[in-house]
Amino acid sequence: MQLFYKAKATRDKDETDFEAVLPLLDAPARTWLADAINAIAPDHLWLRRLPPVSRT
Repeated sequence: MQLFYKAKATRDKDETDFEAVLPLLDAPARTWLADAINAIAPDHLWLRRLPPVSRT
């Protein structure tokens, strides 16, 4: 959830945090993060490194 908040106004240290945490997230967590970021910033760069956004 913290990465979601960081995605709203990404700084260099937030990018570092994203890179560090991404390998630790399981598939449901990655999907949740992608869906949440897509809701606030559908063109966010992190979405390129997360699973496709759910269309349900």
